[in-house]
Amino acid sequence: MNRMIKGFIAGAAVAALLLGGSGTFALWIDTAAVAGADITAGTLTVKAGEGVWTDQTEAAINIADYRIVPGDTLTYQTLLDVEALGDNIKALLSVDKGQLTANSDSAEDKALEKILKEYTDVSAVEVSRHEGPAGPAPVRGDQSIDFELLQGSVQYQVIVTITFPAEYEDDDAAKTGSVNLSELGVKLTQHL
Repeated sequence: MNRMIKGFIAGAAVAALLLGGSGTFALWIDTAAVAGADITAGTLTVKAGEGVWTDQTEAAINIADYRIVPGDTLTYQTLLDVEALGDNIKALLSVDKGQLTANSDSAEDKALEKILKEYTDVSAVEVSRHEGPAGPAPVRGDQSIDFELLQGSVQYQVIVTITFPAEYEDDDAAKTGSVNLSELGVKLTQHL
């Protein structure tokens, strides 16, 4: 009987080792294919044409020589060619204000940069569509535009507006300030 108890204990120990977390015990497993096919990523590209700067009188200006004063509104107009491929593609058009920078660390340059960044905006109107007539203007947002893009090539007239308000508090701080607009651009960001 002593031998039988020892054999039972030894067998239980072996079974415990085989069923443990580090053993080779496994339940049955199998796989089945699901219906599928190749999938291809879409694209979102944008290209800007030559643009024109004008002031509030709609006169063309040379932005490099222009001296902005309170009450001025400057606009930059260009054509934007957008290529959008994607079944659920949406994008946000905005001004890349990070490229609107003071020319130095002087108080005047920083003051003008602050004003112009605060009062720079963008608008756009669809001009033409490669596959069909132009559609309505995109939905307006807070200093940006939300596009429900359709697949294909679309052209928009984009207008960037920079305003120096006539009654801006502490606008004297911006006198003689200088801001670099040479890298100012618009960006189209895909979103969900």
